[in-house]
Amino acid sequence: RGVVREDVLRWIRNQVRDPLVALDIKGQIASLNSGRARVLELFERWGEDTVKAAMVQCIDYAREKLEARLAELPDGRWREVQYIDHDGHDPEKIFKIICTLTKRGRRLTFDFTGTSPNARGLINCTYAGLQAACLTATYLNLCWDIPWNRGVRDCIEIVSETGTVNNAAYPAPCAMATISAVIVTIDSAWRCLSHML
Repeated sequence: RGVVREDVLRWIRNQVRDPLVALDIKGQIASLNSGRARVLELFERWGEDTVKAAMVQCIDYAREKLEARLAELPDGRWREVQYIDHDGHDPEKIFKIICTLTKRGRRLTFDFTGTSPNARGLINCTYAGLQAACLTATYLNLCWDIPWNRGVRDCIEIVSETGTVNNAAYPAPCAMATISAVIVTIDSAWRCLSHML
């Protein structure tokens, strides 16, 4: 209801080592409030139909621009294997992230078949992290002048089995995802895109 629950904030702060996490949360709340206010101002000034039409047009523009760029690039397949060398439990166990990029026509397919199963330690990421990794590599390599929105995602297919180190199945731990499975997935997708380019 627009008021910070101090008990919940205290509970979150007590779950992490750095008490500054409370400032991060307050910053996120402030940015959400500002974003909400700005979007409501757009609706108030231009009306719902106009704002929705502009949003749809922006998504369509991004999709069409990336499809045109992909059509100019060669079709083919590229493969990259990257490794995570420790999960916090077993120093002898190494985890593979395998990315096979297929570019056909106006579409990209990132296929992670063969990636290692969930780790016991907290290096795993969820599907959201996997998707973010593929989008990060795509945005930075192909979309320097294209809006980063759903239109880009519409040009991408992601193939992955559930229960892998970069598409973890509950209750696999994932507290270190951003500096483990996500960053290694970004790197493997990035290298495939760089081979294509």
